[in-house]
Amino acid sequence: MYKNLLVFLAISFSCYSYAGSENVAPNTHTIKAATPKKSEITDHTHQIELKKAPSVEPDASDEMKQVNAKLEKLNYSLQENSIKPYVPLLAALAISVIGALVTIFTQSRLFTHNAESQAKKSGYDAKSKLLEYRYKQINDFYGPLLILIKQSYNLSRQLHELLIADNPLAYYYFKDPQRNNRSSLYTRHSDPNGAPFRLISSLPHLGKNNANCLPYVKLILDTGSRMAELIEEKSGFADPSNEPLMLCFAEYLSHRLALNDAYEQALLPEETHARVHNAVYPWRLEELVRSDYEKIVAEISEWPKIIEALIDGKRL
Repeated sequence: MYKNLLVFLAISFSCYSYAGSENVAPNTHTIKAATPKKSEITDHTHQIELKKAPSVEPDASDEMKQVNAKLEKLNYSLQENSIKPYVPLLAALAISVIGALVTIFTQSRLFTHNAESQAKKSGYDAKSKLLEYRYKQINDFYGPLLILIKQSYNLSRQLHELLIADNPLAYYYFKDPQRNNRSSLYTRHSDPNGAPFRLISSLPHLGKNNANCLPYVKLILDTGSRMAELIEEKSGFADPSNEPLMLCFAEYLSHRLALNDAYEQALLPEETHARVHNAVYPWRLEELVRSDYEKIVAEISEWPKIIEALIDGKRL
């Protein structure tokens, strides 16, 4: 709006200047002339106009250029002055925006770092709890149970060696195909062709003919009682998904009760034997317990690698 007003004033001023110069020149010559005729005055005025015209147009053009230059300078000054008051505000706004972006970026990185640290800590805590549980499984259940099973097996082997030494014709070792060709004791006292020796069904015969073997039987029964107590109290540490092992536990507990009763009858006179037991010892018990034990030990052995990964900042 200011620019248009200035242009209008400049044009009006130039037109006024031009009109004034045009009126002054003829009046000057008119005063100097005597009494010219009307035609002469017209011709003379026309000639003066022709002579004056070339000198007026360049002056007006230069003046317009100067006015335009002043207007442009004035317009630039106005624009510059109109921006200057907003420079501090714009600078403050830019600084605020940049600061906000930096804060958002920093907070985002910090949040990500905290989340990763929390995830690692949670993973570490979970691994620590799991490791603690694995150690309890090994130390409180699987390890002691394997020891008792091995102890019971060694006592049984001692009993077998004693029976073979007493009567090598009636007792002998044979690789049993039903027990993965494991060397097992066979007897001919009930079958001339030989049959697997089973302590629970042979106790009446041992009580009558091999009374010297009964102390070994008592040691086997005492070990069995410790095994049964451990299974009853600590079987919660066993893998519940291992159904064959759980079945073996039930079979073993039943076998132990029957074996205790058969032993008590063997200590009595033969005519008082009223019960005959035929419960089978679960031979897969040691295999299943050892399998779980080895898996847990392998998992525990991986713990140092997990610690190293945590130290190196890797994911769990």
